Amino acid sequence: MQFKLQLSLLAVSMLASTTLSAVVMVPEVRAIESPTTALSTSVSSMLEARVATLITVCKDTNFGNCNNFAGDVNHDLPADWIDKASSVRAFPGLFCYIYQDYSCGGFRGGPVQDDNAHDDLGKVNWNDKTSSWLCLYK
Repeated sequence: MQFKLQLSLLAVSMLASTTLSAVVMVPEVRAIESPTTALSTSVSSMLEARVATLITVCKDTNFGNCNNFAGDVNHDLPADWIDKASSVRAFPGLFCYIYQDYSCGGFRGGPVQDDNAHDDLGKVNWNDKTSSWLCLYK
């Protein structure tokens, strides 16, 4: 009798674990946001936050006749600004480089930072030589 009782308890135990396994293995179906959508949304938000004024380029010394340029970090200057820069300054939290050629090519000048703006690029032999710029976050 004791043997049959142990066998019955073993059978109940096995049955319970089999039933439990079957319950655990049934997947829950629910709608979730696509990881790709979530990623692109957060990357978009970060890029939008970073697209702000990065550098001020001026056609005259002592920051006269200026334009603020914004972008995703580096850019060519517009055609009417190529080889016209006489003074430059970076916005706080950035350091920028100016380049003689398009696409940040050729000779590089800088770094230009908010605490060392260049009010006269002629003093460092860079007057009217800038075609592109690159700014990096400190």
